[in-house]
Amino acid sequence: MNTLSIIEMLLVVAGAVTLVAVIYLNKKATKEKIQPLTNLAAEHQCTLHQMDSWIHVLIGLDQEKNRLFFIRKTESDSASQVIDLKEMTECRILPTTRTVKLADDTRTVTDKLELEIRGKTRAQDQVLEFYNAHLDSLSMQGQLQMATKWREIILQSILLAG
Repeated sequence: MNTLSIIEMLLVVAGAVTLVAVIYLNKKATKEKIQPLTNLAAEHQCTLHQMDSWIHVLIGLDQEKNRLFFIRKTESDSASQVIDLKEMTECRILPTTRTVKLADDTRTVTDKLELEIRGKTRAQDQVLEFYNAHLDSLSMQGQLQMATKWREIILQSILLAG
């Protein structure tokens, strides 16, 4: 083996070690981020089969018990909701928008993006806040796609429960 081959082999090994370390740290960070959601589900004797996390929101579903878990964190507070989807009838996306006039154009700006889950009675209605311009960044970063995805998951769970 010449010196060049040894150097190339050492570079490959160093790259592989770095890659493994990055994957491990990413998995650990993700696990730590979703831990509050996992703990909330465990408090209700549930196991999460499906979950997502992004910026300030954690959401998960126990498919067997048909329960939805939602946590929204802000700088000063954390709010959680547990929703029994067997008691729900509908789910829809509620955008709160306003029109802003620019010099020669108008734009629609989203101030809030929420999922409304309607119960069998009005008192059971729940609202999940996915985006709030006053608390989050000035522009949405995937929240609409995530709300759309979870609307479909929730509707499917409501259908299966009915």
